[in-house]
Amino acid sequence: MPVMLADVPITPTGLIYRYRYRPMMLTKWLLPLALGVLSALPAQAAQFKLTYAGAGINFDGVLTTGPLGVNPNFAGVPTPDTYLVTGVTGTRNGVPITDVVPLGSPDALAWEAAGGSFDNLVYQSGPFVDLGGFLYKADGILYNLFYVTATDFPGSSLPLPSYSEFALINGAFVPPLSIPDGLGNFVAITATAIPEPVSLLGAVVGLGIGAAFKRRVRS
Repeated sequence: MPVMLADVPITPTGLIYRYRYRPMMLTKWLLPLALGVLSALPAQAAQFKLTYAGAGINFDGVLTTGPLGVNPNFAGVPTPDTYLVTGVTGTRNGVPITDVVPLGSPDALAWEAAGGSFDNLVYQSGPFVDLGGFLYKADGILYNLFYVTATDFPGSSLPLPSYSEFALINGAFVPPLSIPDGLGNFVAITATAIPEPVSLLGAVVGLGIGAAFKRRVRS
């Protein structure tokens, strides 16, 4: 049975044992409890800080996504290790972003009617987005950030691969879409994952356990 603190003799030896006992018990029950809590939590949404810039373009925002999983890309192919973007906040050239454009929405249908495609996916590794990219709206205009490679358009004279952006204004792409050399406005991007609450909890638990072991070693 567990030894209670009240049962420990208050002698010099007992005092040393009592000092060692507390961190030992802390590490004994805290780690299983923390692992149990973490495993019981549902899959978490993710967030990414995204900035990109090009000629006359300055995007600064935060993307919210569903959990990491398998999602269909713009061609309908199930794609593992991807996040589906569900929300966007921030600005484009100082103008507030309305939100991400959901698949199947009226704005999505307008984009597709003009000849565009998108999937609202971001990737865990490799290029942040694919050729479909994600679609969002600001000041009534649709914008699409995507990634294009020489494999996608082998006859292009452009410096590929690159991230690029198209806008849809009054039913027409801006800049005008033409294959293989009219592929939007090229941009440079920076994307960083924002730590999830679960990750922060794990860090706090780790610090607590480390402190307990440190106390035990010093004793």
